[in-house]
Amino acid sequence: MPTHATTPAHSPSRHRTPSTEPLRVLIVEDDDDSREALLRLCSRTGHTCLAAGNRAEALAMLISRPPDAIVLDLMLPDGSGVELLRVVRTHHFPARVAVVTAASDPRLLAEAKRLEPDALFRKPLDFAVLRAWLVAA
Repeated sequence: MPTHATTPAHSPSRHRTPSTEPLRVLIVEDDDDSREALLRLCSRTGHTCLAAGNRAEALAMLISRPPDAIVLDLMLPDGSGVELLRVVRTHHFPARVAVVTAASDPRLLAEAKRLEPDALFRKPLDFAVLRAWLVAA
């Protein structure tokens, strides 16, 4: 079984032409080590990265200055990442969203897929795949 899977973008309005311009990336991950690793790795690719450890922090960052891309964990200490994805879709934020999860709950995964994330990556995350997704974002 592969360590990751992707779901392509379903909405052309959220798909941009690949660019070398730095992106503003919001990383939403509650695990401190994972969040810091993603922050360092994404920053090394030249992107401006922000990090949130929970849904409330992420929502505040999303509203104050919407990012170009969001790397979103589904399992957060103050609620589901699905709730944040729902806000992004309902309010038509232009950010592309990559859901990153180790969750095995089929209902949670189905709910996330209904909201059409631009990508779905399984943990452990292959950073080369995430980097390629960011370049295409």
